[in-house]
Amino acid sequence: MEHNELAGHAGLFTYRFRGIGLQAAEIPNLVFAGTSVVQGNGRAVVIHTGRITKFDKIARLTQNVEDNVSPLQREFNHLTRQITIFALCIGVVFFILDVLFVHNPLAETFIFFLGMVVAFILEGLLPTVTRALAVAVQRMSKRNALVKKLSSVESLGSTSVICTDKTGTLTRNEMTVEYLWTREPRVSGKRHRIRGERRDHDRRGCAPCRRRCGIARAGYWGSALLQRAPARIRTGP
Repeated sequence: MEHNELAGHAGLFTYRFRGIGLQAAEIPNLVFAGTSVVQGNGRAVVIHTGRITKFDKIARLTQNVEDNVSPLQREFNHLTRQITIFALCIGVVFFILDVLFVHNPLAETFIFFLGMVVAFILEGLLPTVTRALAVAVQRMSKRNALVKKLSSVESLGSTSVICTDKTGTLTRNEMTVEYLWTREPRVSGKRHRIRGERRDHDRRGCAPCRRRCGIARAGYWGSALLQRAPARIRTGP
């Protein structure tokens, strides 16, 4: 059976007539919706259909993901709250002073209060932020950067090389560099441990690496390999 659409990565699984006392996802003879038969034949009894299948539950989980507030939105909300509180406090102070010492009519005093509050609103803040974001998007477009969601790169300083592999990211919620080849020794590590091994290259074996990109390849827990050509970057097994 092939679980590419269900699990998010390519892989073949063998099913047998066993699985008593296991969880539903661990039973070796349970066939899921969204999978396909690669080799063999057999009979199956349908136990779940429609919205109660595992495939539909995964689809509904992706649709119910809530949008998180980005760092930029969080800072703007905090700044707006501070400006609002400060403007109201200043307006109330001047309203009280006007009533106690100036003795203007309440209607004029209230209009003066509203004017003080409105005066503290930064009218140029929104155009300034919009222009800054537009300039940032223009710079990224010149560098052929493809960003699905702008809020994901708002707090990003700089990026030179991005290596991604969907296998570990989707199934195990981790994306970790396992090996790193440079012009100097090769560095290896295990998952999120801070210690690794340093090994010297064979200079002859590292020559193609230097010709391609200098820094060059990152291997992940999956089977992806990053290769950088003079005009493009491509991935392959």
